[in-house]
Amino acid sequence: MGQARTGWPFVEQMAVLRRTQLQHVTSATYLGGQALMLGPAVLLALAGAWATLRGRRASLAHVRLAAAGGGTLDGDASAARLVAAMRVTGTFAALLVSWYLVMHGKEYYAGPAYPMLLASGAAWLQRVTVTMRAPGTRTRRLLGRELTLPQDYADMLGWRAQVEAVARVVRALPADDRRRVLIGASNYGQASALAMHGPSRGLPYPVSTAGDFWRWGHGDNDGNVVLTVETLESRAGLTEAWHEVREVGRLVDPRRVEEERDVRIMLMRGIRIPLPELWRRSGPGWG
Repeated sequence: MGQARTGWPFVEQMAVLRRTQLQHVTSATYLGGQALMLGPAVLLALAGAWATLRGRRASLAHVRLAAAGGGTLDGDASAARLVAAMRVTGTFAALLVSWYLVMHGKEYYAGPAYPMLLASGAAWLQRVTVTMRAPGTRTRRLLGRELTLPQDYADMLGWRAQVEAVARVVRALPADDRRRVLIGASNYGQASALAMHGPSRGLPYPVSTAGDFWRWGHGDNDGNVVLTVETLESRAGLTEAWHEVREVGRLVDPRRVEEERDVRIMLMRGIRIPLPELWRRSGPGWG
């Protein structure tokens, strides 16, 4: 609209550029500039262009299969819309890059087209890799174990659910216990979830003997009322350190890494060992 209202100055500018600059831009310069601008990602952009211009509509079955690996689609209509959107945006982007090649455009003119081509290339690559294996096959490995999801993603699942479960337990404590409760976690992932989402739910900053968390200390709490998130392995020694150890919550998610699939929320009262001494003995844990 702005161009129309002002007499299409862009057209005039391009005419001047063609006479003075663009005539010196060769096809080799333009194409080489694309590779320099994108680096290795140029291969993904080429895959996106090929996937959208190959003249064959991607099947709905492929789209559903891709969704099974990383999300969900609401039936055939959603799948068809996704395929159509990929083809329209990818085709437009590929034509834009080609147009500037024909018109001797500067290499960076095509820059706005690449997010669309990269997205189309990534979607094509996902379909290819998912199709290469049967649905439901586990292909991600961690310490020799097979996982449904990449480990980094599996580790982040359920963070809000975990923190909300801890917050519910804290809200149910007697008023005196709520004021002095120490919130803890057995590993850095659980502690990170509590650190990120806990304050918005009224929880104090967590402590943990895992890695660098241990070096930050246990604060000025005496450790006589502790609420902690624990794996099956880490719960074994709790009765040696507290008189009362009680399970007050459970979180189960089969998509997570093995040690996080069945996590318990434990409430401990009456510490047996002074907390500074217990802290010194317990960390840091780097596992």
